[in-house]
Amino acid sequence: MREIRTDFETIVGAVAHGSENERWFLDAETGRVFLISVDFCDEELTMNIIKRIKEDPERYIPLPFLSQQDFLEEVRIYSRFLTDNPALAKLLNEAVEKNYTRAQVKKILNREPGQGKKFGEFFISRVRERVQAWLDYKGIKLVG
Repeated sequence: MREIRTDFETIVGAVAHGSENERWFLDAETGRVFLISVDFCDEELTMNIIKRIKEDPERYIPLPFLSQQDFLEEVRIYSRFLTDNPALAKLLNEAVEKNYTRAQVKKILNREPGQGKKFGEFFISRVRERVQAWLDYKGIKLVG
């Protein structure tokens, strides 16, 4: 088991907010979690970071991220089992079928008082489960 000094919730936050265009990495030596984004303005700096990652893949561990389909699957689960509002469930199921973005889904949830927060708590708990499974699979133990 490889021990890395970093905070579990930092990893959870990075995984929850990561995407194909915004990749988070864990520096196994320092425990630092950092982002590489296609939106970064300093292309030279970004390329230098990517070069270091490729040169030392044991040190710089790419964190998983939830794809749009993963996110929508969580929305589907939430709408089926955790909302008692049939109209909201119908809107969420439509959002899944029509492949709505995260922002569009959040707008739907925020129409109903408390649902945005409730979904957020559900989603983060599901991300925590995924992160723990990933850490176990990778043989990583977080300390500190």
